[in-house]
Amino acid sequence: MVNAMQDILRLRDHPVSIPLKHSIQVPGTKRCLISRDPQQKIKDLLTTKKIKGIHKVIGLGKFPKGQIKQLLDQYDVFLADKRLKRVLAASLGKAFKELKPVYIDLDTPELQAEVIRSIHSSWMNFRKGSTCGVKIALSSHSPEQAYENIKKALPTILAEMPGGVENVRSLFIKTSTSSSLPIYQYLDEHL
Repeated sequence: MVNAMQDILRLRDHPVSIPLKHSIQVPGTKRCLISRDPQQKIKDLLTTKKIKGIHKVIGLGKFPKGQIKQLLDQYDVFLADKRLKRVLAASLGKAFKELKPVYIDLDTPELQAEVIRSIHSSWMNFRKGSTCGVKIALSSHSPEQAYENIKKALPTILAEMPGGVENVRSLFIKTSTSSSLPIYQYLDEHL
């Protein structure tokens, strides 16, 4: 968790990718790709390049808006063509917030590396307020793996933080059942 000195007022329409050394996606994670139409062109691209790690491709025009719950039950992670950044939220409405898509560049010559990068990343959403959270490790990770993930993620977290490093009041490590353990705390010189 990151606590800011000044409230974050600027919201982003998409999460920031945070690189990790050890993936927080467990084996068997199912990924669905939302693409521009026609979706068959993207399916052919994935087949031709022998891209692994994407289990379903859905074109935006064929996206089943009334069946979001079923999609959320079927797939763990939603990827989206980065060219859809501006139109996806408007097209999907409330469903967009539930899917929390991660954008990937389908035009890159290194598409498999792009998919792997998305698998070895976490995502940080900046919301209004002074606290942001980002999932860095799993309880199944060893302490060394968790440390390596923190070490790899921290530069990006600090660089992407609105207001930069100067706006960071504190950094904490926390599990869903634990108290927060501070790893950095700004000390006011006037105390």
